[in-house]
Amino acid sequence: CSVSEYISLFQLAVTKFRTYCPNAEILFCYNKDRSFNSEASFLKGYPGDEYVDIMSWDDYSIGNSSKVGTKEQTIESMLNRSRIVTSCAKSHGKIAALFETNNNSEDVTEQATFYSDFVQVMLNDQQTDLSFIGTWAVNLTGDERKQAFSEFIRQPNIIFNR
Repeated sequence: CSVSEYISLFQLAVTKFRTYCPNAEILFCYNKDRSFNSEASFLKGYPGDEYVDIMSWDDYSIGNSSKVGTKEQTIESMLNRSRIVTSCAKSHGKIAALFETNNNSEDVTEQATFYSDFVQVMLNDQQTDLSFIGTWAVNLTGDERKQAFSEFIRQPNIIFNR
């Protein structure tokens, strides 16, 4: 559909939920895939502040050198997106989040260092302010991955919930 059709559909859905479920405790999220590189491209299709509570993106390329490139390139692009979403959320008075992520690399080392070398770097970034990160299908097979994940969830800035 076109951008204007998407915006209309989003607004209609929110309006219907609010009309027919007035007591429901629902937060509405404007979410993009990782294919943005500026605030303008992130906000393309934004339905308006009155329809959105959370701004976020999905990114399964973090820490996957076969999709993104070097570790440095991955960190740079990851931080760029997290800073864009943080900035947009702040300027619109919304919550910033990374809705879905995980390392889907075939490389065991990249999987084991996903949290320490990438997610924790993003969370420690002074220009990033994410309220939550949702991981999907955490693969804990193998001692390296189990150890890395266990260490990550014990960090003082992490609240882990299954």
